[in-house]
Amino acid sequence: MLEKYDSVNVTTTGSSQKGTFVKLENGESGWIYKTYLPKGVNAICTVLYIKKDGFVILSLDSVKYQAA
Repeated sequence: MLEKYDSVNVTTTGSSQKGTFVKLENGESGWIYKTYLPKGVNAICTVLYIKKDGFVILSLDSVKYQAA
């Protein structure tokens, strides 16, 4: 069960004018506000808020790159 301030691994699934949609490791969907990443990027985020329907609002901490 996710809680506020948990650190999670995500993969981006799409974006809009206001942010990026992501899929969490547990299969749930989430949103990173005011962050624009291409589809398929792996990242580490912090949980800011969990809506009643389970939708997660996140903040971006780091992008995981395959090679430095």
